[in-house]
Amino acid sequence: MNMRKIIMLVLALPLASFAAINDTNNAAHEICLTEWNITDKAGSTDRDVLSIVNEEVSSFKERGFSLSDFGIDESEYIATSARIAESFRKDHRPPNRQYDDDLRDTLRELMVPRCVTKVKESLTNH
Repeated sequence: MNMRKIIMLVLALPLASFAAINDTNNAAHEICLTEWNITDKAGSTDRDVLSIVNEEVSSFKERGFSLSDFGIDESEYIATSARIAESFRKDHRPPNRQYDDDLRDTLRELMVPRCVTKVKESLTNH
């Protein structure tokens, strides 16, 4: 259920202008990688979720992208990503349960390709 929320985050935020996106494959992969990194760090560390989200958004920008390239409001994205990551952390890290490598690999294998497909569809249709 939370993986669906994460994928929908990228798709549900307004997608208005894609003039700055020249390579939809790369752009889709980069925004999905950002979402994965947020999810992974929220599940594997006890760090402050908002700090994780802000670092990943900064890293996304350093890789030459902007959320506005996707028509996404940055402050809304940060708030929504933090809320979803907190929910993921609560669901997948109850007391005495480890976020192990098997779960991590499985989630990445499921999340990233599905997210990329959905983002590319959205970029192509807008």
